[in-house]
Amino acid sequence: MRPLVSLVEARPETIADDYRRALALAGLDRAPSDGPRAVVAALDGSAWQPGRTSPPWQVAAALGATAASAAVTVAASGPAGLRAWPTGSAWDRAAEGLALVDVAGGAAPVPWRPREPLAWLEATGATVSIPALLRRRAVLVLAAADLVSPWSLEGACATAGRLVLGGHPTRRAVPAAQVRADTVAALREAFPALAGVVDGTVWHVGPRGRALARHVIIAGDDALAVDAVALRLAGLPPREVPWLRACAERGLGAIEPDDMRLVGHIGLLDLDFALPDPEVARSRARRALGRLWPRARGGRDGVGAGGPWAALHADLAAADR
Repeated sequence: MRPLVSLVEARPETIADDYRRALALAGLDRAPSDGPRAVVAALDGSAWQPGRTSPPWQVAAALGATAASAAVTVAASGPAGLRAWPTGSAWDRAAEGLALVDVAGGAAPVPWRPREPLAWLEATGATVSIPALLRRRAVLVLAAADLVSPWSLEGACATAGRLVLGGHPTRRAVPAAQVRADTVAALREAFPALAGVVDGTVWHVGPRGRALARHVIIAGDDALAVDAVALRLAGLPPREVPWLRACAERGLGAIEPDDMRLVGHIGLLDLDFALPDPEVARSRARRALGRLWPRARGGRDGVGAGGPWAALHADLAAADR
């Protein structure tokens, strides 16, 4: 069956309803048929990093929708893998009453071996380890829209990959695209289902780039398809993205919109976000993207001081003081 992916345009004043619609359209507001659900969020401490970590409104909406239909286990995935869930924060309030994968407890990742060797991944020296509380669970990955290089999105697949690999495995002379494809293959085998939500309300472009408001939510029952749609919005044809092409060639999932069931504001695909090359994002981003949506009042593209997404985050943070 073709993967189901929803696109919904979002605004700060309607974000809760926008997320409910995106999740419902993607069928993610119902209990999974593949077993108990685990939600993995891209988090790195208790501070929101716009476009790089999951914002509190994404986590609150996803946990609210999924916890209402089934028992949920929650985990945080950071740059180096499993992280402690941030306490005393909006994220902590969203996960109240749910089972947390505690780094300091008995939930440390344990080794897992695939049925068939994953040669490229093994060449990096990396091993797959899965927290015991996440074994045999259908996983919903909550990711940010972090375009770190011209062909690399730190989206749903990367967030899940960091969790099971303890970071980003690399080694000279080992093709990064094949390593990422091996990672997707491992995730496919390790979990009965791997859905994803990329919060595109704010994008981060470049390793030292900037955050740009783009007001979109991408959700789907297949994390690979969600990442492919996000890269398509960034102006990158999926077949031209090396790691996506490697996944498609190995039969790991659909990467072309024509091979998916797209619902919601599918006209967004025709806009083409035309995100700038991450290497020159700092100098060209505002000029290249200003035509898409009106700039938010009082902030740079809706993210800087006074911008609507920053203001929403400040309101949520204030509610936890």
